[in-house]
Amino acid sequence: MATFPARAASLRAVVASIAGQLDLLYLYLNEYQQVPAWLGEFGNVRPLLGQGAAGNLSATGKLAFLQHESAGTCFTLDDDILYPPDYVARMVALRERLRGGVALCVHGSVLPDIASWYYERSWLHDSETPLRHATPVNLAGSGTFCFALDEVPLRFEEFLGPVQVDLALSRRLLGAGQPLLAVPREAGWIRFVPHDGMTRAFKRRITQHTLSLRQCPELSSRHVRQVCAEFAAGRPRMPELAGVEQFLELFAPPTAEAGQPQTFPVTPYFMTKAVEFAALWSAR
Repeated sequence: MATFPARAASLRAVVASIAGQLDLLYLYLNEYQQVPAWLGEFGNVRPLLGQGAAGNLSATGKLAFLQHESAGTCFTLDDDILYPPDYVARMVALRERLRGGVALCVHGSVLPDIASWYYERSWLHDSETPLRHATPVNLAGSGTFCFALDEVPLRFEEFLGPVQVDLALSRRLLGAGQPLLAVPREAGWIRFVPHDGMTRAFKRRITQHTLSLRQCPELSSRHVRQVCAEFAAGRPRMPELAGVEQFLELFAPPTAEAGQPQTFPVTPYFMTKAVEFAALWSAR
């Protein structure tokens, strides 16, 4: 988890909601001059002052734990989410039922193959809304991400750049052949502490993330479909895979009768943002 002083008022409640479910919680403190005294109440929280580590890295600081850990099941977390008491147990149990080889999230979405900006979505599985089946996505929210370092080794240095953590992690795991599944849950399973965030600040303009997105073949419908098909083929039929099977039917490979392959659809944002994107791309 990474945080900064503007979230100080709610941080204690957020840490209390999740720390007891983990063996160890790394907390990266951007812009802090000293470690808050109350963190001493949590014996398994390891604070990392940004000024004494890799600097103020914003959300990327949540991956600083990769400098200290090389194995185990990992959870990347946000400092504005109140996690339910069964959060870790349910995520771990689902990974075990699916026999590993998969990354899980609560908040996840599908970006179209032709995306005119980073915040464009074909589908969105919001953290606070219900979902009946584990459902494939090509972009996982890193505040609710669960994956295993034993399966996909990661290095902190891979993520030190301008690309948003959600995009960088999703690309890396899909590239390693792991499907990203938004987990089934009831409405309100996790709750947000209201804050202004990057999405709200950037939602009306294209950012560097948009340019980076165009260089991510791992997020394409063709690749995601292949990863999900290989994953499902290696496991017996089970209820937990119903969402994956529905996804594969929706984006079935082309046949002589069907013609062109199905891709993640272009959304209405595309036409309104295409000119802005073209100008940015040509100015690179």
